[in-house]
Amino acid sequence: MYRQIASIALVAALAGCSAAQPYEMTERNSAKLQAALADKVAGEPEKCLRLDQTRNSQVIDEKHILFKQGSTTYLNQPRMRCPMIDNVGYALLIDPPVGSSICSGDIVKVFDTGTGQTVSGCSLGEFIPYRTAMK
Repeated sequence: MYRQIASIALVAALAGCSAAQPYEMTERNSAKLQAALADKVAGEPEKCLRLDQTRNSQVIDEKHILFKQGSTTYLNQPRMRCPMIDNVGYALLIDPPVGSSICSGDIVKVFDTGTGQTVSGCSLGEFIPYRTAMK
């Protein structure tokens, strides 16, 4: 009897994990993204981004990460959601060799800043450059 209950609980838990929730950007995060890309025009997607030229990154939500290089802002939309990346107390960990690049398909980790434990990860998408529009 106990085995049956445990088996049913396991199947239910796995079913819950595999059921993808539809993504919907909040108004607040949409406003943050629009503000970050205001007055900029999207260019052709790029496969890789050099980290030694990247000043900082900004997580908008689990589907939108910005990387800043000079006056260019790169938008990356991970291939799948990056769970917990936009929660307080969690941070994005990019761990390539020094002076290298991150590329579409690379896995980045999300870690708990309190414990230092990796809690999730995701595969990066292409990097879409946004540059100031010429007037």
